[in-house]
Amino acid sequence: MKVITSICFLLVLTFAHGQDTIYLNRDYQEIEAGKAEYYRVEETKGAGEKEVIRRTYWITNQIKSERSFIEKKDQLIPEGLQKFWYEGGQLYYTENFKKGKRHGDLIAFWEDGSKRRHDHFKKGKFKSGKIWNRQGEEIEHFPVMVPATFPGGQKAIAAYLKANIPPAPKSQKKGTEVRVVVSIRINKEGQVSEIDLIDKAPPWYHAVTFHALSTMPRWNPGKHMGEPVNVSYTLPVIFRK
Repeated sequence: MKVITSICFLLVLTFAHGQDTIYLNRDYQEIEAGKAEYYRVEETKGAGEKEVIRRTYWITNQIKSERSFIEKKDQLIPEGLQKFWYEGGQLYYTENFKKGKRHGDLIAFWEDGSKRRHDHFKKGKFKSGKIWNRQGEEIEHFPVMVPATFPGGQKAIAAYLKANIPPAPKSQKKGTEVRVVVSIRINKEGQVSEIDLIDKAPPWYHAVTFHALSTMPRWNPGKHMGEPVNVSYTLPVIFRK
């Protein structure tokens, strides 16, 4: 997105500028500065419908990404050109968004600057694309992002939880339900590596849920640009009686 350059004093007065630094861990969760792997600087412009420029850096100060958003009803909607870099400083890829959806070209590069992929989207839908390996040879096309999946899908997850989580305890009243909502992290090897509690419930419910999830079979890991990545999911577990 183009940043509007104000040349009129009256126009300058209509813009409220703000900038904040937020320190992040490897999962982009806020953390104290001394333990951070990344940090993010946000610049807000405008009054009413605001433009937000979000730049993320490795803790070494090398830029990692530059993204632009429009803020609407407390939500950030991707808009315009988004840029991403390798840790060594080489341009990784660029992509365009319009009203929160990919629209236009996504172009990616290998670390040596050679082309890696070139996709074209229209209103969030993939239209065409080509991919090249490190040797410059065109290869079979695959999606930019492939989510992590549990073997057998959602039904298999439900069956696993049913078989590995005990029924609601006698202390739970009939006709009620207790929800345990957790965030699980599927690492690059497909293992559940972290479990974080989102919604609170009595300790027994936490314990049996955490045990079942921590011993889950291996998932098929998520992939970005064809390479395994860590992926987080929010998962509700409901105890009904």
